[in-house]
Amino acid sequence: MIAAHPRIVFLGAGSVQFAPSLIVDFIHQRDLHGATIAMVDIDADRLALTHALGVRLVAAADVDLAIEATVDRTTVLPGADAVIVSVELDRFPTWESDRQIPAAHGVPQALGENGGPGGLLHALRQIPPIVEICLDVERLCPDALVLNIANPMSRICQAIADHANVRC
Repeated sequence: MIAAHPRIVFLGAGSVQFAPSLIVDFIHQRDLHGATIAMVDIDADRLALTHALGVRLVAAADVDLAIEATVDRTTVLPGADAVIVSVELDRFPTWESDRQIPAAHGVPQALGENGGPGGLLHALRQIPPIVEICLDVERLCPDALVLNIANPMSRICQAIADHANVRC
């Protein structure tokens, strides 16, 4: 059941790929009207851009959604009903390495984001910060539902299950 005025924390909200489409999804989901969306990203400049766009989208749609932004997730996690995790560290440079390193050892991969040796390299980078996020969720908003949309999804969800006591 959705809370009357849910608080949703969106980590990785500086993404110009995911943030605008997710805000539009929130706008169209009537059950979420009255919610607070807390956008979080460690890149303040990118966050400022996506936050400003989110505020404009909500205003243009004339819906009741509060949009906040911060670079410090610990300030917005308390009281969260849901936490959306969509983080990626050094995405494009490291993805290239995820292809090049296996190829140099005779294992060519088209992408290597989720499977094979490239997917393992990706998982080894992604899992520590996401588990750290989930430990903050466990401590600051233990009843929140964690929705992971970061890749490699299955490996991250397994790591969360193994290392944090959260609903994921």
